[in-house]
Amino acid sequence: MPLVVYKSSAGSGKTTTLVNEYLKICLKHPEDFRHILAITFTNKAAHEMKDRIIETLKIIVNGHWKEDDRIVLLFEKVQLPEKEFSLSAKQVLSFILHRFEDFSVSTIDSFIHKVIRTFSNEVNLPPNFEVVLEQNDMTSEIVQSLYDKVGSDAILTEILVKFVLTQAEEEKNADPTYMLNRFITSQLSEESFLQVKKLAGLSTDELWILIKKLLEKLELQKATIEKEALTALDLLNIHGILPGDLAGGSNGIYNFFNKAARVKSTDAEKLPATATVLKNIAEDKWTSTKANAFAKQEIDSIKSQLLHHFECLIDLLEPYYMFYLLSKKIYTLALVHELRQVMTAYTEETGKVHISEFNKLVHNEVAEQPVPFIYERLGKKYRHFLIDEFQDTSLLQWDNLLPLIDESLAYNRFNMIVGDAKQAIYRFRNGEVELFANLPRLHENNGSSLSAQRENQLIHAYQEIQLDTNWRSLEQIIRFNNRFFDFLKSQSGEYIAKIYAHHEQLVPGNNKSGGLVRVDLITAENKAELVARKKEKIREIVENLLEKGYALHDLGILCRTKEAVREHAAFLIGLGYEVLSEESLLVANAPEVQVLSAFFQLLANPTDAIAQTTIAENLRLLHHPETNADQFLRELISLKCDSIKCLLQFFGVEITESQLAQKPLTEIADFVWRNLVKASKANVFVQYYYEFLQQSPQSIESMIRLWEDKKNNYYIASPENTNAIQVMTVHKSKGLAFTVVIADTDLERIKHTKDEFWMDIRLAEPEELEIGLFPLTKALSLIDREDVYLREQNRSLLDVLNVLYVAFTRPKKALFILANNNDEKRRGKLASYLVEYLKKENLFDENQLTYQFGQLPGHSLQNDRDLFPNQLSTWSSFPWEDDRWVTKPDETLFFDAIKTSGRDYGIMLHQLLAHIIDHRDIEFQVNFRVSLGNYTTGEAELLTSILNQLVQHPTLQPYFSPGVWCRNETELLLNSGEIIRLDRVVKTDNKLVIIDYKTGVKSPEHSMQMEKYRQALTNLGYGEVKALLVYLMDEIEIEEVV
Repeated sequence: MPLVVYKSSAGSGKTTTLVNEYLKICLKHPEDFRHILAITFTNKAAHEMKDRIIETLKIIVNGHWKEDDRIVLLFEKVQLPEKEFSLSAKQVLSFILHRFEDFSVSTIDSFIHKVIRTFSNEVNLPPNFEVVLEQNDMTSEIVQSLYDKVGSDAILTEILVKFVLTQAEEEKNADPTYMLNRFITSQLSEESFLQVKKLAGLSTDELWILIKKLLEKLELQKATIEKEALTALDLLNIHGILPGDLAGGSNGIYNFFNKAARVKSTDAEKLPATATVLKNIAEDKWTSTKANAFAKQEIDSIKSQLLHHFECLIDLLEPYYMFYLLSKKIYTLALVHELRQVMTAYTEETGKVHISEFNKLVHNEVAEQPVPFIYERLGKKYRHFLIDEFQDTSLLQWDNLLPLIDESLAYNRFNMIVGDAKQAIYRFRNGEVELFANLPRLHENNGSSLSAQRENQLIHAYQEIQLDTNWRSLEQIIRFNNRFFDFLKSQSGEYIAKIYAHHEQLVPGNNKSGGLVRVDLITAENKAELVARKKEKIREIVENLLEKGYALHDLGILCRTKEAVREHAAFLIGLGYEVLSEESLLVANAPEVQVLSAFFQLLANPTDAIAQTTIAENLRLLHHPETNADQFLRELISLKCDSIKCLLQFFGVEITESQLAQKPLTEIADFVWRNLVKASKANVFVQYYYEFLQQSPQSIESMIRLWEDKKNNYYIASPENTNAIQVMTVHKSKGLAFTVVIADTDLERIKHTKDEFWMDIRLAEPEELEIGLFPLTKALSLIDREDVYLREQNRSLLDVLNVLYVAFTRPKKALFILANNNDEKRRGKLASYLVEYLKKENLFDENQLTYQFGQLPGHSLQNDRDLFPNQLSTWSSFPWEDDRWVTKPDETLFFDAIKTSGRDYGIMLHQLLAHIIDHRDIEFQVNFRVSLGNYTTGEAELLTSILNQLVQHPTLQPYFSPGVWCRNETELLLNSGEIIRLDRVVKTDNKLVIIDYKTGVKSPEHSMQMEKYRQALTNLGYGEVKALLVYLMDEIEIEEVV
């Protein structure tokens, strides 16, 4: 069977294609769903694909599939009789729901994490290692560990000092912590990992010796060049020859000798002989036409000596250029080498591993192994591999997946890859578009027999299919993009032409006519005026759209930079519009959270005027926005509060600091919530903050430090179906679609995405240094590697064009493009492209700034009730005096951005039950997670149904009634040292009831486990202990363990 590679374009139905190919396998062999691994780019995409698969199966089972063209197409491809088609779908759906853990649709990181968990010992990790998701969580600790060595480690100290000084020169930033944080983040890249492995055999001391040798060679080479050049100049001086006497004048050989004589103060890029000098020497032309007879005679008498000096300098400069360029990044190279060792030590000491390390760890094990041993079990489990968004796959990820795909193809099994090279916008995160563009050839084939064998297998199985119809956008948008990107392709050279070879899309015949594209060329004298005019243009567009019947949620504003996102979001919020953006989703920006965090600041420092003002201003905004802010704050300042009690009295609350200080952080927050914030509605921002408090150190000072360090990383998930304008970067919009898009995606100039280049080197001395790090600039031409610079130019241009492509292909009905026009010299790159395109189409007019293609389609407002299915009505908060036990937080739910396993309903139920005290908590806990994007609406309905059955069960109802004493997820330390965790413990009268939830098949081991729990509590002195096993299946089943 083949390796089918779908080359898609925006809106061409690749998700439908993936789902249909997945189901083609399953419907023919229902149990085979366990043997399919589908890999997506994001967790959201994985969840959406699972939902689509289940939803498609439900439609088939319910008999409505003939109304859906996509399923009709699936039916035709599966080639099963109708009755068998429906029966098979029912079987697949049943298998998936009962074996959800085998439903393998995940990100590559989740899959590799699972591999690492299974083989942690083989990859030298502790079995209970902790995954670090945010780089900031780790970089600060690594920077500190580097600082800790300063002074005691002389070599590292010198490396750090030299590195910081070099970076400060280049970046004009003297903050070493900022530079080190940026450096560590950049060096987590895969390219650095692959290259620095070549230095693994060298200790820091050995590498430092080589660096010293290199720098000594550089200085020696400079001195030798200087001496040779001065000798040539002395020769000219002795013979009375002036610069103007020589051929080429100021650009001639005299200038060449003069620059070489000042090699220590001259940029290496200025040292090479000019084309004039090389031409004159090749033609044996030494004198200028202005030279007198004496000068000509003298020059002719020494020209052989001058030629000798010239050739000597050319020979000396060749190794000098190599030493010079290596020296530019030599301290960076040394620090990269040290960083790998520091990170290894960090993992050994803390048990923490950054998620970016997973692929590196696996790569170390699978490289050059025909069937890597860590894949032996997985190879038997997975027979088919379906990979989405392949254009953003990294080299290491592909290397790690290739053995599995190769093994599958060897057994003639179906595999599939989907991608669109035009949407490759994650090169800065190691994405390698050429992996996809070069298929079935392997990118950078290392020439080994194993690589040749795998490449041949890919070539033999390769089958390419173009998805060439745009089902998303209306005709005018499709046609504009076809013509505009065809123009860009024609202007951008062979590399871009290859990527955009099949960019033109067909318009489907299902009533997709119409649509609007409008280009606004915006002129301004400076950046501030440009930003102001863009904002005004956006306001005008939004108002016009709302008048024409469009809703806020129909609009997406896509920006190239986060700065533009902040600017536009703040502007629209100021106009009174509801807005969804990163800034609006940042937990720390919510006024309720600002009150809570500032209150803790006051507990640490009661005279903190900024914290007092923060509380007062946010409470005013929450409760009395009509009140004059200055007057309100003046009243507070006049009190000169030097205690919490004083501040609280200002707001009519009586309590002392000592009373508060004795309480846990969450109970203090509860107090503030009830007595100051006084909110009745549930607040997802505050719930996130509560989760942070539960997981943070319980010392107020430590918690405050941690919050200040991490608060800019905590965002709530974007709620679905909210009536708000979405403002985001183009990168965030990948995979999304909007009814209308306003694109602010211009840029002043194209910058290189990467600024460093690794290269194998061979030096006469120090010969042990086999790899070098070079600045990715035009200076690479000095060592005959200008091709690398030109390649980066092409790749950076592709990065820019692909961002435009992604932005321009998001809209369904209308696209508004904002471009920085100014004058011809200061025109933005997008504006330049658009102007040249309009000229080509004979549409450009110097006096015209707006160009329109098509008309804005009509639109009707969606029923508002459909927009808010998941809003929460109330917030449950109880005084600590009520003696209600706070449940232990699930440690992975809220801050793990990567889900590391399939959507196992058993795990979901356990996570919910850990937070449910009584039946009143069910609605809040489920809906809260829906609002975070953790569950779909369908999953929420299923979970709510099961939980309601549970708490209403006659046997269990007393143990979930309001006011019951209970603890969830309670841990007990046994005499043996073993820790056991009880799902739920309830105290009634003079006995304890322990409840354990099970979602799998019944087993005698469950009863043995419960007996162990019961005995443990009995040994603690509790008299009567009742043990209940609760099986959460289609019907609730309860067994009492006696």
